Amino acid sequence: MKKEQEKNKASSYIEGQLSLNAVYEESSRKVEKVFVSKDKKDFEKDRKFRRLREYIKEFGTPVEYVDGDFFEDNAVGTTHGGIMALVGERKMTSLCELMEKSSGFIVILEGIEDPYNFGYALRSLYASGADGVILYLDEIQNFNKKQQQSLLECIENGKVTLIASTTENPYFYIYNAILSRSTVFEFYQVEPEEILNALYRARDTLEFPIVLEEDAAKHIAQSACGDVRKALNSLEVAVMAAPPDENQNIVVNLSLAEEVT
Repeated sequence: MKKEQEKNKASSYIEGQLSLNAVYEESSRKVEKVFVSKDKKDFEKDRKFRRLREYIKEFGTPVEYVDGDFFEDNAVGTTHGGIMALVGERKMTSLCELMEKSSGFIVILEGIEDPYNFGYALRSLYASGADGVILYLDEIQNFNKKQQQSLLECIENGKVTLIASTTENPYFYIYNAILSRSTVFEFYQVEPEEILNALYRARDTLEFPIVLEEDAAKHIAQSACGDVRKALNSLEVAVMAAPPDENQNIVVNLSLAEEVT
C-alpha cells in the first residue's frame, strides 16, 4: 500500500467517513481509492454508509477491503472508524480568482469568543453565498482535543481555511489529524542587525522628529532577545518618556534606552 502512495507524491490519506464524504461533496480532491476494514461486514448494507456508497458509485472509486494492519501503518489518528481513502492534491481557489468574481464580497469577523456565535455567523455567511472562510486562531494550543477535532470536517471540505499560531511545540499540543492537513512554519529569533532596521523604519514613519542615537538603537536591539515587537515597544516607551530638546526634537540616547529595557 505504501508503494502505491509513493507513485503519486501529491497523494495523501484521509481518515474517516465524515472527511471522505466532505471531499466528495466539495470535489476538493480526487478520491483515488477507498480502503475499508474487513471487520466492517455491514458496509455494503448499513444505512449509515449509504451516502458514502452513493458517492463511490457515482465517481467510480475502487474499494479495497484491508486488514487492521493497514490502518496501524497509515492512520495518523484513531478516528478513522475503519475507513480511509487515498486522495489527490487539494484543489484550492486563489484569492485572485475570488476577487475576479463580479459578485464577490469579503467579510471580516473579529473578536468572536463563543464558538456557537461563530457557527451561527458561518451559516449566515454561506447562506449569503460566501465561497469560503479564512479562520485565524491565535494560541490554538488553548483549544482542547475535542474542540480541535470539531474543525476537521470544515477544514477537509475546504469551507474553512485555518491559519493558526502557537508559542508551544505544535507536535505536542496540536491534534495530529490537523497537523497532517497543515503546513507548519517555524519562526526564529530575529538577528539584532535586522531589528535595527525595524527600529529605524519605525522612527522614520513617525510624524514628529526623533533622534535615535546609534548606541541606543543597538542596545534596544540587543535587549529584545530576537523579538521585533519587544524592541518596538521599548522604542515607543522611550519616545513617550523623552522630553523634547531646545529644537523640539525627541532624543533617545543610551541612558534612556537602558531605562526602558
